Amino acid sequence: IASGAHYVAAKAGLLGLTRQIAYETADSGVTVNATAPSQTLTQMLADTMDKRSISDLENNIPMRRIAQVEEQSEPILFLLSDAASYITGTCLDVNGGSL
Repeated sequence: IASGAHYVAAKAGLLGLTRQIAYETADSGVTVNATAPSQTLTQMLADTMDKRSISDLENNIPMRRIAQVEEQSEPILFLLSDAASYITGTCLDVNGGSL
């Protein structure tokens, strides 16, 4: 039984849309990128998971820890900066090595 087909299909669609919009806007100087974040230690996550669940989650991430909010926002700020002016149509995985 397929349990995540809807998620995978939606994610693939967003990646395709990112690439297509990047292609269509490249000649106007607009860059279009995406990030694929993993679980992030937000207040909502801390409020909805007990310590055991958080530990189990960390053990499933190759870096063995959950991302901090800054670790998700800083790559986005990079993609918005002039340092990323030649990057378009890509997806940056910010996931601690998860597949």
